[in-house]
Amino acid sequence: MATEKTEVGGLTSKGRGKIKSPFSLLMLGLLLAFVGFIFTGLVMKNNDTASRASALFIALVGLFTGTIVYMRIYDYVNMRNQVRQWRFDYALRRVEGIYAPLWEQTQGLINSIRGYDSADNWTYRYREVGRNEKSVGFKQITESHLRLFLDSEAHRLLRDFHFSIDDYQRLHNLAWTKVYGFVNQEISKLTGEKQNQFTGNSSQMLAVFINNQKMMYDSDYPIDDATKEIFLNAHKNIFHDPAKGQTDFDSLLTSMRDLEEVREFRQKRKDALPKGEAVLGRLKEIIEDPMSVVLDFEDQ
Repeated sequence: MATEKTEVGGLTSKGRGKIKSPFSLLMLGLLLAFVGFIFTGLVMKNNDTASRASALFIALVGLFTGTIVYMRIYDYVNMRNQVRQWRFDYALRRVEGIYAPLWEQTQGLINSIRGYDSADNWTYRYREVGRNEKSVGFKQITESHLRLFLDSEAHRLLRDFHFSIDDYQRLHNLAWTKVYGFVNQEISKLTGEKQNQFTGNSSQMLAVFINNQKMMYDSDYPIDDATKEIFLNAHKNIFHDPAKGQTDFDSLLTSMRDLEEVREFRQKRKDALPKGEAVLGRLKEIIEDPMSVVLDFEDQ
């Protein structure tokens, strides 16, 4: 955990008017009472006046010591409770200001990865829904003073995850560009129409692929019959050959999924997901036990 010199209630982790234990006062009182007992019982055992005076002295010492010890114990217990409350409030502020936003951002990124979506919104423009506060995410935290309060293990896991996210986003953009150009080119070859100037049926054939990212990128994703039917119907309107439509669909899909950029993107997605889950695991531990990442302000 990052080292932090934190002030709470005007007190620091190294000294806050130190909470002194009343144990030393108790020992002093007992010592005085013991000395008085020895003095009365052994040294002046045959002197009644001295014995009575000594007994009174012992009683006064006991009353005085008891009063002081009671007051110090009362202050000691209250101060410990106050410190405990300070630490708890401080921990909640850290959870709200750092770890809860990181949880939301990480969960959003994982959801994007699972859906083969872009990670841009969650990586660079994260903002808590319904709130007008300044955007808070891993990038913003590490570039601000909040980095000093970020748990070291959480920071390591988040750093590795966001390195993977950067690669994921780069390959996502690269794969999308490659797939879009490839499908445009192949449909142009099939229909004889110019790329980006397709008519209705050709545009429908193109849209089937570029509007279904899971179908494009996931080699194991089952093809929805309704989605395939759109392509086959548009193809049939042009070629009037259902068998050719099925062949062309399968060929396009296989070739698209086998593009080098798409294969690299699938691998990077596969690598990033467990790193994100590891981040969530650590953040869950912190949120469930926020005191675990707060310095102990009490003297040991």
